[in-house]
Amino acid sequence: MPLRGQTHTSGINARRLLQQMADIYSHAIEETVLVEAVANALDANAKNIWIESDPKAHALIITDDGGGMSEQDFADYHDLAESTKTRGSGIGFAGLGAKVAHQLARKVKTDTRRGSTSLGSDWSWRGDSLVWKQRRGTMKKTGTRVEVQLQKHESPLLDAKWLEGCLTTHYGPLLEPMMRQQYIFQGVYPSGIEFHVGGVRLEPRAMLGGAAIESSAYRDIYAPRGKKVIGRAFFALAKRPLPERMRGVALATMGKVIRYDSMGMNPRSADRLTGWAEVPGLVEYLTTNKLDFIDHGAPGARYRQLRTQVQKQYAAWLAELGENIDAAEAKRAPKALERELADIAKVLPELNYLFGHRERTQVPAPSPAGVGTAEEVQGTLLTEGTTDVPVTNPGGDFPPGPGPDEGFHLEEVANGDVPTTARSRTSRRGPRVQLVHEPTRNQMSWLDADSVFVNTAHSSYIRAYREGNSKYHQRVAALVALCRGSAGDDQLELLERAMGAWGRR
Repeated sequence: MPLRGQTHTSGINARRLLQQMADIYSHAIEETVLVEAVANALDANAKNIWIESDPKAHALIITDDGGGMSEQDFADYHDLAESTKTRGSGIGFAGLGAKVAHQLARKVKTDTRRGSTSLGSDWSWRGDSLVWKQRRGTMKKTGTRVEVQLQKHESPLLDAKWLEGCLTTHYGPLLEPMMRQQYIFQGVYPSGIEFHVGGVRLEPRAMLGGAAIESSAYRDIYAPRGKKVIGRAFFALAKRPLPERMRGVALATMGKVIRYDSMGMNPRSADRLTGWAEVPGLVEYLTTNKLDFIDHGAPGARYRQLRTQVQKQYAAWLAELGENIDAAEAKRAPKALERELADIAKVLPELNYLFGHRERTQVPAPSPAGVGTAEEVQGTLLTEGTTDVPVTNPGGDFPPGPGPDEGFHLEEVANGDVPTTARSRTSRRGPRVQLVHEPTRNQMSWLDADSVFVNTAHSSYIRAYREGNSKYHQRVAALVALCRGSAGDDQLELLERAMGAWGRR
């Protein structure tokens, strides 16, 4: 165990390691410091979390009344390579807030008390290493206090309004009136959680002000089997478009928002829909860095089960509002659209190589009794349903002609090595058409490999759907993607000819 008064050195390049830690987060370091410090306080069973700034000392001070740290916990807290948290044990990540804070700090002071054990330390830089010196703790009651003495005099961590906004963004469910009651009712935080910023208790608040909401609802989330309530959700349709970071359903666990999720829905007003879904059991399926949920293996399967329960409630609410785009249409539309585009491509050589039509062709197939000869060629296969099994594989399938994948096929030559016979196959050239819901992409359509993607989350698609013109929009969007992907110089002129060909069908 570390001895009081002894100086301890990190022994590694702390600057590089802390930068790597900070880089795993998509938000700013200041947010990481606050979010992770609060997460560790909640993991320590705190009931109150005080967040204060001292502009004169240029310091951020976070204090909680949680369980405090033991001597071993305190030593691990200072060990940059130590992670005492495991998946499912909480929403924080090994004291990361205090550690990453060194990116912004000249010194970090920590005091903690558990029972009769009171510990303290001063932590600062020495070159590229971090050194800390243990001292007598100053906490009179059980809990932990972390003081970050900042290098810069101007920092959002010294701004009470910014601190309050950051808490609302990342821990909003803990401030939402109905959600707060749910945490107490479910025993997640039996005594509730109170935030104090700048000496002022944060009052409960709704996700959106009443004047900004067109429609909203609270929904219970049930277990995959049975009627046991395992969580609660709040969904809202705003009167005006929301900031992109608020769109979708915020999946939260133990009060911490992990990520926003479209839940696989296709709402007409995607830019105005938001909400929270709190499922405490999701904490068991957090990734090690607590930034997302595991989506593979047995834990991933259980996570998806819980997510599906949220999805059901969200889909039901959207259906009540008449907001969810008909899923059946999303499945039917591409087949009809592919047939139309195939007919258009027949008369436009610039598109024909991208998107052709199905046709019966005679292709060489290996046969010992065959009268023809061919040679094995490696290249692009253009026939649907073929494989890249070499034709020399006895009894194996063979790639009879052109298709979407790289592989081997046969080409007829007068003196080839492979005896063949002609066989009839149906071939299809070029991309398929898929409807996808991608709110984070600005394009209404795009071409990727052998597929045209039409974005049902694009504002133009949503408006066309409302006005009953979605099928026409799909045609235009698909043709725009194809013409953009053509090799011609004048893509606009090609689009005009493509639309003309469609109009004459």
